[in-house]
Amino acid sequence: MPLVGVRVTGDTLHTQDDTARHLEQERGTDDLAVVKAKQPVLRKACAQVHQ
Repeated sequence: MPLVGVRVTGDTLHTQDDTARHLEQERGTDDLAVVKAKQPVLRKACAQVHQ
């Protein structure tokens, strides 16, 4: 089932590469994820995108 235009939320347990890839590439969602301090590489990448 395509999820274009549908907001999908999840907690930090769902902040995983496979989950994000599935939702974006296979279901057509925009990705929104919680990024905690214990994910420094991901936090840095997010900060660079939003500068």
